[in-house]
Amino acid sequence: MNRIENRKFSAPRGFYILSFAAALVPALILLFRFGRTWIPVVIVLGAVAVVGWLMLRRCGRGTASLLLSLALLNLLVVVPELVLRLTGFRYAAGIQFGHEQHAHFDLYVPDVDLFWRLPAGRSGGNQWGFPGHDPAVPKPPNLYRIMFLGDSCTMQGYPYKLHVSLNENHATPDRSFDCVNMALAGYTSFQGRRVTDLYGEKLQPDLVTVYFGWNDHWAAYGAADRDKKIDLATRRILGGSRFLQFLMKALADTGLSRPQPLDVFRVSIADYEANLRYIQAFFAERDVPVIFLTAPTSHYRLGVPARTIEEKLGQAAAGIQEAHRAYNDVVRRVAEQTQSELIDLEQHFEAEAAIEPFFTADGIHLTDRGLARIAAQIERHLMRRLER
Repeated sequence: MNRIENRKFSAPRGFYILSFAAALVPALILLFRFGRTWIPVVIVLGAVAVVGWLMLRRCGRGTASLLLSLALLNLLVVVPELVLRLTGFRYAAGIQFGHEQHAHFDLYVPDVDLFWRLPAGRSGGNQWGFPGHDPAVPKPPNLYRIMFLGDSCTMQGYPYKLHVSLNENHATPDRSFDCVNMALAGYTSFQGRRVTDLYGEKLQPDLVTVYFGWNDHWAAYGAADRDKKIDLATRRILGGSRFLQFLMKALADTGLSRPQPLDVFRVSIADYEANLRYIQAFFAERDVPVIFLTAPTSHYRLGVPARTIEEKLGQAAAGIQEAHRAYNDVVRRVAEQTQSELIDLEQHFEAEAAIEPFFTADGIHLTDRGLARIAAQIERHLMRRLER
């Protein structure tokens, strides 16, 4: 290649090198931060940069155009992907259970049976994708195990508080306690029923608590829970690419792709009752007692926060209060008719002179004081049972 031609190709070579340098910088930082998993990425980017630069010095126009197209693709796709990963950007990978995505949904991975779960062994999850420790299977002798089914209120942590208190105050050389939290944010009784099928026998619990209701009577998006299907292939692709997640978020922010609520609940009140009865019957067949818990709230006294209506969880404040009372009444009826145990948390908290200290601003989730109160209620109930 003569001097004139070499000068003519200096700009394409410069663009090519700058393109891959822009990718190598964040890749090297990711390597420094997160270790050896990024070594192959750095090696591939470096090799492509060097080989392409050398080829641009000797190749013809056709090959040069191909290499420059590769550099452009790298600049438009690979570089944004690496930069988004470097900044920690995530957007829930297609998981849509209702209203706007919550931040913690960025932690979840899709699951064909349960819709979503935590990544196994990461983000505070155990090997099965639930919060907390890995339960020993089979269950060791002299271990009294409590299995907790529920939603974000249970996931918040009263099982852990109970675990600590029981082992500090009631463990003996012949008996220790294990509280296994099988609850996740957004779960309904439909998912609780599936958790029961998947893990109810494997965990060998001595006692099960059931706390659902909120998500069951929120508006359904796309389809009611029993009709939902999970496309794992598509969601895994979305889950593996921050760039695609960024494009999804940009589209959602325009409002064009934002799903709209249906005029049905995620779980109808009839299905809610059927799910609770199924869970109770499953464990009754295995001689495992079930304690049902009603879901407490500050909505009756303090009102439904405007944000709850804005997020289109329900039609109106009065409707949300009415639905919640009705679903808690189902819990009471199922407990009575199946001769199961009941801790009526709704009535318990309603008896408090001041309800504000027990609930966060949404009137649904519990403060640390509220979680401690639930753990104490279950502990008293359990110790009376064990002392019989």
